[in-house]
Amino acid sequence: MRKLIGLYVIFSFLCASSLWAKASPQKEKTSPKQKQTIWKLQAQSTENTPDFKILKDFSKKIKDLSNNKFIIEIIPSGKKAIASGANLFEAVKSDKVEMAKGWPNYWHQYDSGWAAIQGVPFGFMNYTSSMMYMFEGEGIKLANDLAKPHGIIWRPAWWIGMEIGILTKTEVKKLADLKDKRIRVGPGVSGETFNDAAKNFSIPTVPEKIPELLKVNMLFGVEWTVPAATYARDYHKQLPYIIGPAVWQPSSLSDFLINEKAYNKLSQKQREILELSIKSLTLSATLKGKKMDIEALEKFKKDGVKISKWSEEDMKIWKKSAEKIISKYEKKSPSFKKIMDSKRMFMEQYKSYFEIFGAYD
Repeated sequence: MRKLIGLYVIFSFLCASSLWAKASPQKEKTSPKQKQTIWKLQAQSTENTPDFKILKDFSKKIKDLSNNKFIIEIIPSGKKAIASGANLFEAVKSDKVEMAKGWPNYWHQYDSGWAAIQGVPFGFMNYTSSMMYMFEGEGIKLANDLAKPHGIIWRPAWWIGMEIGILTKTEVKKLADLKDKRIRVGPGVSGETFNDAAKNFSIPTVPEKIPELLKVNMLFGVEWTVPAATYARDYHKQLPYIIGPAVWQPSSLSDFLINEKAYNKLSQKQREILELSIKSLTLSATLKGKKMDIEALEKFKKDGVKISKWSEEDMKIWKKSAEKIISKYEKKSPSFKKIMDSKRMFMEQYKSYFEIFGAYD
């Protein structure tokens, strides 16, 4: 509870402080005849997920605050999508959509530094520390250093925190049980760490293809985000076992990509509405999401899903693999190393403080 209160105070201060958007040197003229600005936001989620509902609420807030002058149309993943997966980055870059909501590690093909922005195994172990780093540390600046060359503005969307783990067809009691199995896992550091630790094969497919791959036995298991969003997709009806947590992504955050040219065409008031709405969404979605995850975990249990945890011995294997993969990325990517060094410096300050002022219950 103290962490949530602290998070709220931090976030309230952020919202009261200066906005990201630069102030215009001239007083802006407003007119009741001002034309509507209509944007398309391509979502990574399908219509029946909590993520999509959050984005619809976000769109409504912007519409209301702008007096119906700024409209953001939310496009779901699937048949209606303009782009999906890693292609969301290119869609924003090439002006196909003004905005997209995805995950930083999906953009790692453009720069490995995105994998460090997303979060790495044994990095920030909770979303509060990761959130502080982004807003009060160098996180947002370093992410925009990666995005700007592509004409993209980067903003954190919300933190999902620790993901659920792996849903499997048969019970998995230890890492060795996953050897040579095909698992749906995201790309980058997370997927490579998983492969190295479990000696298996990862398939970073998009959500709409997962049911088909399960049907033809191309997948033994699925890693898919947090409990609430995973429960909504009904994977557990085919995969009734869970082993967790998702060691490979302990403090995951989702993100917004914004087309810089479209952003610069917004009026000053529209920019302020957009920026404040994003910040508001970040807080509300993060906290509501955790409450939904707690409820979803109980639903899994009620539906008869068996849930297990990694053993201490397995955790040692996870850590060894994580160190190996992170070291490999640091050697080949200056931006990855720069971000990791920045995170480590912040983590030392965070840990030092909470050695005295941490939870004592």
